[in-house]
Amino acid sequence: MSVLGDTLTKLTLFPNGVGQGVTAIIGGAAGDHTVTGIKTTDKLLAVQAIAFSGGTYPSAVTGLLSEFTISADDTVNNDAGTNTTNMLVLITIAAGLPR
Repeated sequence: MSVLGDTLTKLTLFPNGVGQGVTAIIGGAAGDHTVTGIKTTDKLLAVQAIAFSGGTYPSAVTGLLSEFTISADDTVNNDAGTNTTNMLVLITIAAGLPR
């Protein structure tokens, strides 16, 4: 699955290196999806799949956060989850959170 940007776009940066970022990927079959720049230490905040009707306008937005995990650096996974083929998937994360 291709990423629409080289890395996550930083939306905010808080003290101590904590930040929030978002990226968009082209969906696909349930399983691994490449998200360049995401780390296993990051936390998923939102995963939204945008479906299109007639190929032009969004027809539905579905929250899929409960289906996704960060399975490895640069990879999110939704095994046995929703097939997001032909959808735009927006992924929002928090990075640099203290452990």
